[in-house]
Amino acid sequence: MSKSILANTALASSFMFLLVGACTDQNDVQLDEAIDATCEDDAKCDGQTAEGFEVFKGADNRYYFHLQSANGRIVLQSQSYATKQAATKGVESVRSNGVDAANYKLMQASSGQWYVNLLAQNHEIIATTETYTRKFSAQRAIETSVALTARAQQVRAAKSGAKFQTFIGADHQRYFHLRGKNGEVMLASEGYVNGASAIKAIASVRTNGKIAGQYNVLQAADGQWFFNLRAGNGEIIGHGETYASKSNAQRAVDTLVALLKSELVANPAPIAAPARSVTTFPVLQQTFGALSDVAAGGATLAYFGFAETSSAPAGLQCSNVTLAQLGEVYDGLVDEVQTSGNRSARPDLTQAMIDSGRAEFLTLLGTDSYKLCTTNTTRLSTLGAETYIQASTASGPRLVLELGFNR
Repeated sequence: MSKSILANTALASSFMFLLVGACTDQNDVQLDEAIDATCEDDAKCDGQTAEGFEVFKGADNRYYFHLQSANGRIVLQSQSYATKQAATKGVESVRSNGVDAANYKLMQASSGQWYVNLLAQNHEIIATTETYTRKFSAQRAIETSVALTARAQQVRAAKSGAKFQTFIGADHQRYFHLRGKNGEVMLASEGYVNGASAIKAIASVRTNGKIAGQYNVLQAADGQWFFNLRAGNGEIIGHGETYASKSNAQRAVDTLVALLKSELVANPAPIAAPARSVTTFPVLQQTFGALSDVAAGGATLAYFGFAETSSAPAGLQCSNVTLAQLGEVYDGLVDEVQTSGNRSARPDLTQAMIDSGRAEFLTLLGTDSYKLCTTNTTRLSTLGAETYIQASTASGPRLVLELGFNR
């Protein structure tokens, strides 16, 4: 195989690793739409799933509500109300107070069993769990109630409220914004090597962003003020815009803390599946998974994706390749992985699997003409390499596949 087709064997071993990483990335960015937020009807809120709030009339002609998990188990149940409107108001109180574990009070009944009350700010009981024989189970019920209430709030926000949004920057890294209900960017992220890392950072923002002590308000060189949000390990996971005064920056922090505590921030919208998805080729996915295990430790995922864009970064070294030559690339990758990796890690990796994976690999690439492009890169003081498969189509060149790794 020509060196112009495959620049080095280190890049070869990274290829398989990255393709497997792509499947995980797609799975990690799904938006949970399980709970509808209206709760205005006697039927289940979403009308389709068991998870969520339910307002209903009891046999005594009084109204009640409960919060149930996806398996239909009642997690919180209310007192009785004279009207449906009052019961619905009780649901809203659960939404406001149920996202904070500090509002739950662990209780022990005279029978020795355990239960939990959810209290409003005036210390009145809003809802109660069922009873549990073990204290541990009642404590777990608090965690479940907080999680279910938070998801209900997040889905409500998806309709017209604040939300996290992810996007790919000009440097091919993944970023996210937290936008307020009015569309204003309240928090912007650092760059991340892939979507999965950005989603993980968003989860960190949801946790650390509720803690005022995790923010640092700082003054820029031009006299403006801004703030950073740090994770528990001290790494910066987001920063605010600049403000004319320190008090304005601090006010923005206070607003952000309150918003995140309310959980009224929607998750990122799902990333659309690529036109050519690895998941539609099960043998190829199985083969890549096996090769990844064999080559474990050979490369660290930077990013992988079907770019579907019209331009490539500057500094690329490209070679024209045919589909047959891309088949040779596949063969070279497999040879490199099996030579340098641990074959005993996946004894099920047979030649028949490899050959079938090769056929699906070429089908995945399609029938376009291609260029195979590579470039060296330095990112965050880490040396790495990137490679691209660039297709020539009737509408002009476009990137079909891009991937990279850090050493």
